Amino acid sequence: MRNSGLDIEFCENAGLHKDAIINPIERQAYTGSVVTPRPVVTIYGTKLTEGSDYTLSYRNNVNKGTATVTITGKGRVNGTKTLNFSIVDEFEMYRLYNPNSGEHFYTASESERDPVYRLYNANGGEHHYTTSAAERDMLVAAGWKYEGIAWMSDPARGVALLREYNPNAFSCNHNYTTSRAEHDWLVSLGWRDEGVGWYGVASAT
Repeated sequence: MRNSGLDIEFCENAGLHKDAIINPIERQAYTGSVVTPRPVVTIYGTKLTEGSDYTLSYRNNVNKGTATVTITGKGRVNGTKTLNFSIVDEFEMYRLYNPNSGEHFYTASESERDPVYRLYNANGGEHHYTTSAAERDMLVAAGWKYEGIAWMSDPARGVALLREYNPNAFSCNHNYTTSRAEHDWLVSLGWRDEGVGWYGVASAT
């Protein structure tokens, strides 16, 4: 690896070099097109660079099921490592709450087509989610960090995720909920009704 004076050895049978870490790849949403998630490869806390430190190649990465990505070292990075990942039609989305910052966090996903963009404000410590490319670009221009597509919105509009904004909070001032009662209660307290943030897939009954 550059500046380390060490060769990083990926070894399929004997295990990875004890100081090299490759993060597992999470489940990927089926889109009908090739799916190419990028694994994160680090050593001693330093992230390696695709293209100069290693290359990636994929197999079976279009249809639903198990796909593979092979990491092949370049330069001082030697050997190969193959990881499996799943391509699925739909999977659960989780909502979490941080009592220290007051932020709700949403992750994982539905399926289908409309992307929900995720952005992060390092100054306020807030994540924001939107299906609007214009809003995404406006926030990036204002200094937010674009973190890619968080999940996909349901084009059939099965379940509306309602969005509210708290104008009195410095950060963590958006809330998203499927509950009309919660939405109306927050609006009655002074939160701004910002309509539908995105749509989730209705649970099978």
